[in-house]
Amino acid sequence: MDGPEQRPPAEDHSPLAVLYVGRDPDFADLVETALERHVDAFDVRTETSLIDGISAVETGDFDCVVCENHLRDGDGLGLLTAVRAQSPMLPCILYVADGDESVASRAISMGVSDYVRRDSGNEDFRLLANRIRNAVDQHRVQSRLVESDSTLTAVYERISDGVFAVDDNWRVVYWNEPLEAQTNISAEEIRGHDLRELFPKARKSDIAHALERAMVTQEPQTIETFVDVLDARVEARIYPDEDGLTVCVRDGTDAERFDPEHKAVFSRMTDAFFAVDDAWRLTYVNDRAEALMNRTRDVELGDHLWEAFPELVGTEVHQEYLEAMESGEPKTLEFHGMLSDAWYEARLYPSESGLSVYFRDTTEKREAAQELRDRHTRLQTLVKNLPVASAVVDTDGTVTFSEGKALEPLSITPKIAAGESIFDLYADVPPIVDGLRRALDGEAVNFTVEIEGQTFEAWAEPVFDDDGTVEEAIVVAIDVTDRARLEYALRDLQTVARDLLQVETRDEVASVAVDAVKEVVGWPIAAVWYYDDESQSLVPAAESDSARAMVGDAPIFTPDTGLVWDAYDTGEIQVYDRLETETDAFNPDTPLESEVHVPLGEYGVLVAGSSESDSFSDIDVDLLRILSATVSSAIERAEREQKLRDRESELAAANERLDEFVSVVAHDLRNPLSVAKGYLEIALDTHDPEHFEKIETALDRMNLLVDDLLTLARHGSPSVEREAVELRSVVTHAWSFVETNDATLQANGLGVAVGDGSRLLQLFENLFRNAVEHGGSAVDIAVGRLDDDSGFYVEDDGPGISEDDRQQVFDHGYTTSTTGTGFGLAIVRDIADAHGWSVHLSESDCGGARFEFRGVEWVDNPTHEQEVQND
Repeated sequence: MDGPEQRPPAEDHSPLAVLYVGRDPDFADLVETALERHVDAFDVRTETSLIDGISAVETGDFDCVVCENHLRDGDGLGLLTAVRAQSPMLPCILYVADGDESVASRAISMGVSDYVRRDSGNEDFRLLANRIRNAVDQHRVQSRLVESDSTLTAVYERISDGVFAVDDNWRVVYWNEPLEAQTNISAEEIRGHDLRELFPKARKSDIAHALERAMVTQEPQTIETFVDVLDARVEARIYPDEDGLTVCVRDGTDAERFDPEHKAVFSRMTDAFFAVDDAWRLTYVNDRAEALMNRTRDVELGDHLWEAFPELVGTEVHQEYLEAMESGEPKTLEFHGMLSDAWYEARLYPSESGLSVYFRDTTEKREAAQELRDRHTRLQTLVKNLPVASAVVDTDGTVTFSEGKALEPLSITPKIAAGESIFDLYADVPPIVDGLRRALDGEAVNFTVEIEGQTFEAWAEPVFDDDGTVEEAIVVAIDVTDRARLEYALRDLQTVARDLLQVETRDEVASVAVDAVKEVVGWPIAAVWYYDDESQSLVPAAESDSARAMVGDAPIFTPDTGLVWDAYDTGEIQVYDRLETETDAFNPDTPLESEVHVPLGEYGVLVAGSSESDSFSDIDVDLLRILSATVSSAIERAEREQKLRDRESELAAANERLDEFVSVVAHDLRNPLSVAKGYLEIALDTHDPEHFEKIETALDRMNLLVDDLLTLARHGSPSVEREAVELRSVVTHAWSFVETNDATLQANGLGVAVGDGSRLLQLFENLFRNAVEHGGSAVDIAVGRLDDDSGFYVEDDGPGISEDDRQQVFDHGYTTSTTGTGFGLAIVRDIADAHGWSVHLSESDCGGARFEFRGVEWVDNPTHEQEVQND
């Protein structure tokens, strides 16, 4: 006879240890020989009494117990009771010679794994072998699911992130304790409710859109956003599957444990039973079966089974019943919906008189098993996809479980780590070795460690057995590289902010900003452009040595030229991961692959670049955004302080000029006053008219000096009115105010200039008076446009001014004349400065003085000449 088909359980090829307990020693030996002969994966031990069977169960380690019902000192149900007391989940099969409905019913209600009738012949042992294998396989799969789920749960309980899950109808199916603490909503309150209806205000939020994308596309999503219900900015990782979504929310909440509800509870229900004769007429229906049958129809004894349930005719259930009746072999089947919308397990026991059927509702059992598998799968998905590395380590340091995405950046993968010793893998990383040893000594440890450029925060906790002895340790490590880098960068930004407080000019700010890009973000290629009002363009202010070495001198950007101008114009940060694809790039042949353009408000743009594509992370961009705000504030402060320094310089110069002015005034007024006073005393004694004339001359001198001082006092402000002024009219008017005697004036096609008419009148009046005073009463004066049209000149044919005196004549109070005040040319210079003109003193062609004024803005061209001569 051929041996039974062998189906070894997954991942376990050791022989199955089977205990067979029977009344007849010879038959028991036959069973042992047949099973071991035809099924080499069985190791069978036989006992022939109830007492010996119970003792074997208590002392041995068996995968399955097979028991006959009739024993010399008891029955199989007694052994089943002992087995269930000793090992509730151990597979146990009742092997009977004749079918007995009452025995079968009691055995099933007591939790027997299977009920097998035997006949003569070796085929009987083939059936028994298959039933043993099926029972053991089912037990092992269930045990491993529970064990694996327990391990995953233990690992997951040490994760501090908030986690929730929804099904494909958005109903909340899981809500862990960290989320309960953050939201003040318990899992019991929220479970089963539609997530969207619970938080209607969040329907248009970024995280809501991400959840919907994940549900529709079935692709994982990661988003960093502010969540109102948590009142925090969080990173959410969304993992979809066909059953819904699992979401991990990292928000810094302290690690808490979640309440494990992962033990499957299979509620044993009272079995329903009915019997039919060989003509399929109902001969017996117990209360439980009657209650189930009468839910949908009236069923009575004597009714034909298939007429009572016509919808089952032709189905798989119908076929199984027919085969059992025809073959006389018991059958076990599972079906849905015969009596109600539920799953049932039916055991069919044929006999010569008909068929006995035991069935029970297995819906809850199936749902519990499915829930266990779902929880296992979900936990496994969570642990695999969360940004953590988790491991279970035995007392020797050997990794028995390893999982997590945090291991991806490292050369140690979960597959490599499993079965290896952590003490060997990380022998050169003292924090890991020390932390694990302390955990295996019974201490919960928290530490930070750097591995291969990654920073991890890790927890190692011991797991104790019932005796309080450490049997293993669980290690969970979270990749905090980005967080650590951000902390370092923020400290660097504080240093940069302090450095910017020390600089005084915009150019110094730009230089510090370029250096800061390398210090804070780590990219050495950087440059700053400032907006120039005069040219209406972005001009280079500073660039790093690396930038200059790679791309040369920074260009000037005019409106609508290049991506840098776009960033300045829009005021928005622009990130270009692949410059080669940007058609608007200023230099299509640039060696740079990626850039970030960061506006500096109204002041300009900061640019960071890299020779590699996709170089800048979201953290890099955030750091550059913070840096740009700091730099913009520094530029504003530098400009404000520069204006203050300029104002202080102007005030200092004004004070200096005022001091000089006061001293000159005091000196020049004191001289004629002393002269007048002296001659007054003489005149009073002598009554000589000549002395009175000298007094009058001194008073006239004082009057002229006062007039000049009033001019300076009234018009000392550098501001002027800007209007179109016809210079011919101003020159003629000024000439009329001067005692010119025989002097002549020639004004050659002056045209119309932009300036202040009243101030220009004073300018020409002082120039004419100066020429008459120093050149004589018959001096000839000429006023005209310069050949290059940059301004105008005033010259005379007098004795001129020596080169040594040309710089000093514009100083307040300086004069080479005994009758001059020394303020006339100073007034001329001040008026020219107020207009933004330059004034240059040289020698005329006739040897006299020539004053050239440049920077004049003309409105029209001269059309004629005019000569003005004194009447």
